[in-house]
Amino acid sequence: MGFTDVLLPDDVRNEKLLKADPLYDRLSESQREEAIAAAVLTGEKYAVWVHRHFKETNIIDVLHTLGVQVKCEQVPDARLIPYSIYHVKTQTITLNVNIIEALVEDLLQFSSDIPQKELFQNVVNVILFHELFHHLEEARFGKASKQYKARVINFSIFSISSGIKALSEIGAHTFTKACIGDLDAYLNISTKEVFHNGF
Repeated sequence: MGFTDVLLPDDVRNEKLLKADPLYDRLSESQREEAIAAAVLTGEKYAVWVHRHFKETNIIDVLHTLGVQVKCEQVPDARLIPYSIYHVKTQTITLNVNIIEALVEDLLQFSSDIPQKELFQNVVNVILFHELFHHLEEARFGKASKQYKARVINFSIFSISSGIKALSEIGAHTFTKACIGDLDAYLNISTKEVFHNGF
């Protein structure tokens, strides 16, 4: 996941993610709005399911109950390495700890009142909720990317449609925020200040 995406205002984030999808230019303005609305609704529905089935939304307990393993790795420090990966076949989330630690170091400059260890754990929780959404897509409810399709090839008699991959990310960010609530308060940072400083 791109961690800073979850900190953006919802409409800005959703438009940014959809614009990055290869199918973006094939969608009309109304289709773009419908696709985003479908992904947001999916994220919200999955969050309602979690709140309904788990009295305490402690992410580690939720993942444990659902049989999802979490493992930590140290990886070569590189810009293109993600903070985490969900492995479908093994139902495992891998956290790239040193990449997350570097993120936390950067975020600390925008926070005045939270210990580094607590900020690290809260950032990890945000990442784990994001990956939980992808697990729910794969193991329980179906992919958000397939819930709204765009026409990619038109023939005279028939057409071929494809799911929009960006919708899974839009759904995951919506789900994360719905599960956690106000991220500024949770992380004890000002997202406006984060983006004002070009983070």
